[in-house]
Amino acid sequence: MPIMAKTDDKKPAPAIGPMGGKATESAREMAEKGRDMARDVAETTISMAEQTAAKTEAVTDQVAGRMSQLANATPRAVNDLSDFWRDLAKAQVAYNIDMFRRLAAARNWQDYFDLQTSYVSGNVTRMGDAAFRYASMTGAMMSRLVMTGGRQSKNAG
Repeated sequence: MPIMAKTDDKKPAPAIGPMGGKATESAREMAEKGRDMARDVAETTISMAEQTAAKTEAVTDQVAGRMSQLANATPRAVNDLSDFWRDLAKAQVAYNIDMFRRLAAARNWQDYFDLQTSYVSGNVTRMGDAAFRYASMTGAMMSRLVMTGGRQSKNAG
């Protein structure tokens, strides 16, 4: 005779046998492993974002130093470059904050994976746009410098 469990309506219901308990335990273990994997993915993503931010900051400092030397030739170039780096940094910080909020709200490993994919894609797109804008700005600045240098040579000669 099967073991019976009591329900709220006082009618006996079939109890979960030893196989049901093992299945429940296996499901619980799988859920815990999935949660742990999702946490590991989130921690790795955050760590990678921090490393990327540190490397980006170092490169930005180097580039900004070199560009400021070049930009000293024209005040407009200084403003353009300053605005460029400020806007890029603001956009990246806002994107990171949004991503961390979304990671905190993620419910499972698939959400974490989708967010990580979105994060990388968003960064690649933003950096591509920034590289194009930077090349356009520096090209225009170099043209102005060449024209200024040409005028100065003519005036000196």
